Amino acid sequence: MNPEPDALSVQTHDEPPPYERDDGRVPDEIVQPVILVLAGQSIHAESSESAPLYEVNRGVSSLSHVDTTVEFSRVEHKVRTNPDGTPLIKQRSRHLYNLVHVKDVMAWKATGLFHLQSVSRRTMGNFGLKRSSRLRKGDFKVVRMISKKNDLNGSSFEDGGRYLFEVKRKDSRRQWTNSYGSPIAIEDVSNSQHVLVITAPLSREQADVLVATWCLRLWYDSAENKIKQERR
Repeated sequence: MNPEPDALSVQTHDEPPPYERDDGRVPDEIVQPVILVLAGQSIHAESSESAPLYEVNRGVSSLSHVDTTVEFSRVEHKVRTNPDGTPLIKQRSRHLYNLVHVKDVMAWKATGLFHLQSVSRRTMGNFGLKRSSRLRKGDFKVVRMISKKNDLNGSSFEDGGRYLFEVKRKDSRRQWTNSYGSPIAIEDVSNSQHVLVITAPLSREQADVLVATWCLRLWYDSAENKIKQERR
């Protein structure tokens, strides 16, 4: 099954130019459709009893606007053989992104409230959540962040209307689509646990961005809910 065409692999005359990888690498791993479950600070496949695939160093579903930074890591599993022939599974956390909340009001317009700061060469770079609707606060586009010369606010959204993903509320769920409008994931809550159902194959780097920005969006929801509770 081949991945859905997206802004990384296809360019048409009707669409803006695709995102380019800074290091020119071609992904050699495809992430197939999977159900991801957030359990505390770990993200698992199917259930919280399986081995973690990703980790955050703080519980993103309970943070507020006071918090500023969360570490996001992919958990890698390698199988080796013991001298007696039995398998040995080694687990390693690879720090990929910092999830960043911008508290400086003057910088909000340029950077958005929440963005990903890459800390690894194995990522697609920096991305932020950009409001895609003035009327619906929870709808976002995932847009690349770039550093401009003499910009005192640091990184800002890339110009041109290009984006990697978009997330919109659909009934009681949220649907994630790629830049061509094709569905790639559904966000839901099941048994009080946050769930992300990836419905289309993605490159490993795309999947990392998707899961990390899902965590950003959960942080946003949590922070907004805390404000509502304080106003009651």
